[in-house]
Amino acid sequence: MSKVNLITEEIYNLGTDKQKAIVDAVRELGSYQRAANKVGLSSGSTAGKYVSSLKDGSIGRVWYRQNSEYQSLMEALEDTANILDIKAPKVASPRLTNADLLSVYNIGDMHIAMHAWHEETGTDFDVEIATHDLLLAMGDLIGRSTNSETAIILNLGDAIHFHDDTHQTKGHGNPLDADGRVDKAFRITCALMNKFVEMALQKHKKVIVRNVRGNHDEELAMALRYQMDAYWRSEKRVSIEMSPADTWFYEFGKVMLMATHGHMLAPIKMIPYMSARMPEMWGRCKLRRALHGHFHSKSIIESLGGKTECFSNLAPNDAWHESKGYRSELECVCVMYHKCGKEIGRQ
Repeated sequence: MSKVNLITEEIYNLGTDKQKAIVDAVRELGSYQRAANKVGLSSGSTAGKYVSSLKDGSIGRVWYRQNSEYQSLMEALEDTANILDIKAPKVASPRLTNADLLSVYNIGDMHIAMHAWHEETGTDFDVEIATHDLLLAMGDLIGRSTNSETAIILNLGDAIHFHDDTHQTKGHGNPLDADGRVDKAFRITCALMNKFVEMALQKHKKVIVRNVRGNHDEELAMALRYQMDAYWRSEKRVSIEMSPADTWFYEFGKVMLMATHGHMLAPIKMIPYMSARMPEMWGRCKLRRALHGHFHSKSIIESLGGKTECFSNLAPNDAWHESKGYRSELECVCVMYHKCGKEIGRQ
């Protein structure tokens, strides 16, 4: 398959008019260099360089790099945001929002590029289905949530099903049922997360994004943070949380939140860890929640001082989980908090 055809229609349809024009030019001319010239994206001499595509719908861009040396992933991600000055879309800020409210969109393990066959698992699942379901779910949640001034998009880890093209778990080398290559999975994940931000900006004045590191996507979660930080750097209404720590803390009035994946810190230890790790924040707040994924099912542990909540996900079982008899409701959840220290509702 040629590089031109690697851009799926699902991702193409997420792009802006300018981004679609770039892709159309590549498809027509069959060359990234000629396409760049046609749409006026050439930038100085390209001697000693080649052009490659990182089109992912809401990202679409061309990136130049030296063909004589290997660049690190972070350098490449930064180049994609800088070289041709491709910018994030401008979204009009909503007129009426409530500064006393916070909406947290909890996205359980997305497992993008996981493959499931209905004859084995009862349900089909692949990249196209994941993209369709996640866009519908987030659009529905954003439409039904409160008009809070601030929103958090919380990717609770394992956004991508595998960390490289061996399609094995990093820790134990267990085989994974996969749909496609890691490059494709990463591009689609970037497109989806950036689209979620764009959608949320229509409802909320400020959007905070935290991409939690999972056990399936340790390095890619880092890459996703850097890509989104580069992409949204010119939008003051968006904040991409960049901490490399497994746990992330957020304080909103008298509400204290901690987010982690759940594969390193046992759920029963999360509330005590919060009090020990952030004692000052702990003392200022009266509602304390530890939020995590990893187990693909919803549960709540009530402890002295706070609650630990595990969120389910939209991805169905793969063959291994089905053979073990795992079952859970498939869902994404938006939880709304008031700064006085109360949960006021959820969708």
